[in-house]
Amino acid sequence: MMLTDKSEYIECSCGSEMLRMSFDPSDDWAELNIAFWCYGQPYGFGFKERIRWAWRVLTKGKPYDDMVILDTLKAAQVIEFSKKYIKWANEKIDSVIKSD
Repeated sequence: MMLTDKSEYIECSCGSEMLRMSFDPSDDWAELNIAFWCYGQPYGFGFKERIRWAWRVLTKGKPYDDMVILDTLKAAQVIEFSKKYIKWANEKIDSVIKSD
């Protein structure tokens, strides 16, 4: 299988984080890389956002955890990319076994 889709960008439902899933088919290690990206705030948080964060700390004792919230369609993107990777990795493993 010649895989051309080597990376997938999946934005969080809240719009402030993103997952990047990728791998390099030419790499013998066949590692799946998952990166977590958080969009920066170039001018800092607005007043409403600061109140929301302060309320979270006051009521929960800590700010939000780093997380990516995926709706059903975005979760399906993660699953489909993972399936492509697994299929490719299994074919790579089979070719190594057959060459021995």
